[in-house]
Amino acid sequence: MKSLTITLLFLITIIAAPPLSLARSDASPAQTEPLSLDEVLAKYYDAIGGLAAWQKVDTMVMEGVIHTQDQKIPTAAEYMRPDKCRVEYTIREEVVIQAFDGSSAWEKNPHSTSPGPVKLDKGRTDYLGDKCDIEGPLVGYKNKNLKVALDGRKTVGDRNTYVIKVTYPSGNLQYYFLDPETFRPVQAVGVFNVDGKSSTVQTRFDDYRNTSGLYIPFRLLFDKEGDAPTEELRVGSVVVNSGVSENIFTMPAK
Repeated sequence: MKSLTITLLFLITIIAAPPLSLARSDASPAQTEPLSLDEVLAKYYDAIGGLAAWQKVDTMVMEGVIHTQDQKIPTAAEYMRPDKCRVEYTIREEVVIQAFDGSSAWEKNPHSTSPGPVKLDKGRTDYLGDKCDIEGPLVGYKNKNLKVALDGRKTVGDRNTYVIKVTYPSGNLQYYFLDPETFRPVQAVGVFNVDGKSSTVQTRFDDYRNTSGLYIPFRLLFDKEGDAPTEELRVGSVVVNSGVSENIFTMPAK
């Protein structure tokens, strides 16, 4: 499932901090036969609309607004199968763009000392390469050279979630916490190497809606450690297979 967490790199400050605690819950509900990874994933696929429906998605366009510290930041994210993406967000009436064309990443930021377009460094390029696949890492993970493992249970709020650990070839990690009843993600924790530092991003997912047969969260909450305020992405619309042009992912000439 594309949970729209790709926007994290662009729309919030990545926190340089030790990985959040992923300790397993001490109290798990009794189960005569614990679920295997394949069984959990099968329920997850059904919960997000089914593998067949996701495999028919070639493009996706999301539009929404980030709410942070009394500011509203309009944003749009575009994806193309298998791993191209572009995110735009408007700050002080100017548009910032970051994109991945399937092999390299670039940025155009009028607020920076190098307004661009410029190529991004290895850490951000790896992040985009890991996060830009249109359906997310758990769909077809074997064909993507990803390591996926069931990593026990952990309590998130009042739910004893199933934890699925994803290891990317880059060394980046992503943990998904699946609701034990709906089997949709309620939280994700990503551990990425950015600027030579281990950076942790935590996202909470809410307000899942049926969009062309796919179940997608329309509310995402980004929490940082320390005193930083919670930032919220409210998704306004998601459109699939709308004919996105491949050219928008390519870095333009300076």
